[in-house]
Amino acid sequence: MVLTITLQFLIANTILVPADYPTIQSAIDGSSYEGDTILVAQGTYVENIDFNGKNIYVTSNYFFTEHDSSIHNTIIDGNQSGSVVTFYGGETRDAVLNGFTITNGSGRGGSFTHGGGFYLRDASPSILNCRIIHNSVRGFGFGGGMMVKNSSPFLSNIVITENYSESYGAGGIFFSNSDAEMDSINRCSVFLNEAGDHNDLRCNPEFEFCPSVYLDTASVATIDDYFIKNIDVVDINIGKLEKVANDLYVSPDGDNNNSGLTLNEPLKNITYALHVIEADSLNPRVIHLLPGTYSPSGGQHFPLNLRSYVSLIGAGKENTIIDLEFVKSYVMMGANYEKDVTLSSMTIKYGFMDFDVVMSATTLKFYQNSGLIIENILFENIISGYTINPTMLSSNMDWQDYTSTTIRNCEFNNNTILTALSLGWNTDILVQNCKFDSNLPVESSENDWVDVSHTSITLGGHHYTYEFPYTRRIENCVVTRNLNIFSGEVGMKVVAMAIDPLLYPADIVNCTFADNNCNFYGISITSNHLHHTKARFVNCILWNDYLPYEVIVPEDYFEGEEMVYLNMAYNDVQNGTDDFLFEGDVDLIYENSNIDTDPLFVDAENGDYTLQPDSPLIDAGTALYIVDGDTVVNLSQDQYYGDAPDIGAYEWYPDLENGKDLSLLPESVRINSVYPNPFNSSTTIKYQLLQAGEINFGLFDIKARLIKSLVNAYVGVGEHHVTINIDNIASGTYILKLETISGIDSKKIILMK
Repeated sequence: MVLTITLQFLIANTILVPADYPTIQSAIDGSSYEGDTILVAQGTYVENIDFNGKNIYVTSNYFFTEHDSSIHNTIIDGNQSGSVVTFYGGETRDAVLNGFTITNGSGRGGSFTHGGGFYLRDASPSILNCRIIHNSVRGFGFGGGMMVKNSSPFLSNIVITENYSESYGAGGIFFSNSDAEMDSINRCSVFLNEAGDHNDLRCNPEFEFCPSVYLDTASVATIDDYFIKNIDVVDINIGKLEKVANDLYVSPDGDNNNSGLTLNEPLKNITYALHVIEADSLNPRVIHLLPGTYSPSGGQHFPLNLRSYVSLIGAGKENTIIDLEFVKSYVMMGANYEKDVTLSSMTIKYGFMDFDVVMSATTLKFYQNSGLIIENILFENIISGYTINPTMLSSNMDWQDYTSTTIRNCEFNNNTILTALSLGWNTDILVQNCKFDSNLPVESSENDWVDVSHTSITLGGHHYTYEFPYTRRIENCVVTRNLNIFSGEVGMKVVAMAIDPLLYPADIVNCTFADNNCNFYGISITSNHLHHTKARFVNCILWNDYLPYEVIVPEDYFEGEEMVYLNMAYNDVQNGTDDFLFEGDVDLIYENSNIDTDPLFVDAENGDYTLQPDSPLIDAGTALYIVDGDTVVNLSQDQYYGDAPDIGAYEWYPDLENGKDLSLLPESVRINSVYPNPFNSSTTIKYQLLQAGEINFGLFDIKARLIKSLVNAYVGVGEHHVTINIDNIASGTYILKLETISGIDSKKIILMK
């Protein structure tokens, strides 16, 4: 290869830049289609070049000197105006680019761009001795440094580093149906690129070809799918980073030269911590996000590419802030079958996506994950397509790889979105104790194709279906004051919640839907793609959502003989079935246990949807409900106060301090269990902390008098237990109260002597 290129150079016509032509592109345009050489003097050339099918040699002085200074000082700057270098005209390996720094490219395309530095398609050039750095692609684009599609290039001694893909398309090189040859002698280096998944190299396995590669320098010596996907890495000489088999600490004020092993020596960048941390199923790890604001202007890089068995735990909603500064949409992505990841205890705010460019941007995007837990996160003032979207991409996956997601104790407030939670596409879902308040639907010039905006939750199905039982459950959630800002535009229908679960039941238990000012309906239940839908509401409030309908089954979703099965029991529904509109075939079971009465919220106008002490919903729910052989509700006596659970998301009982109602579930701490309960003289209590700190754990009587202090000390993160022995107080009902810096939980216990 080198001999062939050298001989070609010696016999070809030579064009000098800038002596003969002022720019590289003008020299290419003025060259012959075969054999000419363009010799480029050192300097920075702000342009985007396209070989236009010409098999010519474009080189810097590196050809003569072989000094890296020629590469570093001969720069083609794409000025964020597209791919820096394009080969898309059937070029062969006689088309050569040699000895340049390629930088500041933004990729080829429209809403999604591909190939930030290089765009190779249906071409097989030779790229030699180049440095590809600080290029990017946006949207669902591929290849921050280089996109190689239907091509067979020769790559020798190129360095690809610090390139970026906005979503999941590989920050370094993306190969598609390409058998690229990477020089095994003068090896390439690909390291420390960033993307939503597969930071450095990725090949699309849909087609036959994926290359085998030799690398001089990689991000780490022992690679995994976090860095490289579907590519046979034959050999690596050097790993740029050393892996760390420990939990790590990160702070906006940290330093990546620190060890990251202690609170006093935190790292600075979350992405750097994800790069170096080493974890597996036997050794899960945690990256602790210490108090502070993590933002692009503060040096943080988004999206974060998640790793299996690595959790990101903040210091609480008020302390750990991810501020996207209205310049980023994606925060985190799990797009590679990640397993057992927990995201917890932080606020995410000020995300932004230009909806005229891409409508489907997501704050937290997950594909085909298992064991995903999202808890204690506040999402506020985000402009995006979705805030959380776990999904499955392919119908060809083994059923054991389905998505499993738990979302609990999260708040979605004052966002402008299509949907806060889009929870469909064959997923096993639990949404628990979440609040959706005052969210708005997005407005875009592309809204003509947005038929429905679900400003809170959609349990959507998809035409990919599997024969195993998904569970889709929403419990103790509050969906209130989600607003419509439009005035009836065609094609824009706004709902509080949409259900299309395809055969498998969706259970909505102890939820409050109220005052959602939507311009079409409150809750939509649809059947689509030739499948039935089952939805079961128990112990829920549906009140004062924008009339005319609290619940609708729209006709335009029906194709053939589909049917919606709707079961409602122990709910408070304004106007009962008079506010239901069934345009399709519906099998409705509306039990006599449902009521229609004012719930008597404490202060709905100001967002307080707890119950007044004289609310008719107190003790009006059910602790056990079984339908179709499925147990939809099964609450033990210590999970509610009084003779029966209350209807709605809040369980009323006198607070130990000020008499306000309390939620059934805690914000960010949890009393997990009390056993035995009822108890005679002793019982063991297990409790969980998501943030280390001082706690006060006490036993009170129902008049809020402290009976016994159980723990008053600094306690670490995790599950703990305490055993209490009581011999000198009377039988009766008592309250455990756990107070921490990040939240409060209470639980009723019964002493029986």
